[in-house]
Amino acid sequence: MPMKVALIGSYLLKEEFERLFKRLKERGIPSCAIGLTSHWESDKAKLVEKLRSVSHLVVLLEKKENWFSFVEGYASAQTPPGVVFSPSYPRGVSEKDSPGKPPSELRKDLHKTETGLSHPTILPLFTQLESLVEYLEAEKFRIHREEERSEAKEYIVNAGIGLSEENLALCVQEGKSDFVQRFLTLGYSPDTVNSKGIPLLILAIRNRHRELAFLLMRAKADVNKISTDRGSSALMEAAIQGDSEMVEALIEGGADLDLRSKNGQTALMLAIGEGKSEIARLLIQRGADLTPADALGMTAKKYAELFKQKEILKLIEERM
Repeated sequence: MPMKVALIGSYLLKEEFERLFKRLKERGIPSCAIGLTSHWESDKAKLVEKLRSVSHLVVLLEKKENWFSFVEGYASAQTPPGVVFSPSYPRGVSEKDSPGKPPSELRKDLHKTETGLSHPTILPLFTQLESLVEYLEAEKFRIHREEERSEAKEYIVNAGIGLSEENLALCVQEGKSDFVQRFLTLGYSPDTVNSKGIPLLILAIRNRHRELAFLLMRAKADVNKISTDRGSSALMEAAIQGDSEMVEALIEGGADLDLRSKNGQTALMLAIGEGKSEIARLLIQRGADLTPADALGMTAKKYAELFKQKEILKLIEERM
């Protein structure tokens, strides 16, 4: 059910109704008001119908009236349970009703007053308007996230794709960004590796799905995660391809310029060996270490000499 808050209580609290309604409107939280009189029992069925049409109940309480026990009982059985807003409650409560706290925790925290006396209701109690508004705003966010997850799961399953890390990796390999985004929405890690030990980010780069790689980076994928097969990093893979935009993005995202593959090669060595002089120049300018040697004892300078990269060799010599 979409979020909609019912403000329910005595018409005598009209001013409080208006204040709360205004604050919820400002936060984009739909709400309605249900006023109750001493004759509320004559139309109990209509009252229940109204209560069932909303997702959250806020009971405005100045003092217990004859309708309160019924509303309290109804609200306590809901998920999440309703809450009581009583700004004029004389003894008050300790302000532990922090924004976003689940109703189960609110019950525990707010069951006693500061004086240790029994709470006037079994429902979570708020005495501060802003604390209540922040709680409801957190509820709005929670419901939105639940709706996103529900839609994501339905989208993937309806396409005949099983919910597994290996299927997520296949979607990355095939460039299916819409499915990858929904796997991430469901909580799958952007650092997932496939059955061969290849991280998603590296899979995306190897298969030249640049936008998908950016998507994974926005999801906080570890840019320095190493593939099991080659011992390569995302930066090495981008350097081999000569993708300067991806290399720049990875460096800005914290990529280690000096990680080494199984053969001891750095991204700079690989760029030189593949003839990607623009990438090699960029890595040198960004401070790549020139001293490491690969498994054959070859340094970046020797790579430049071997592959006759005169401009790169000059840049290396200028830094040494």
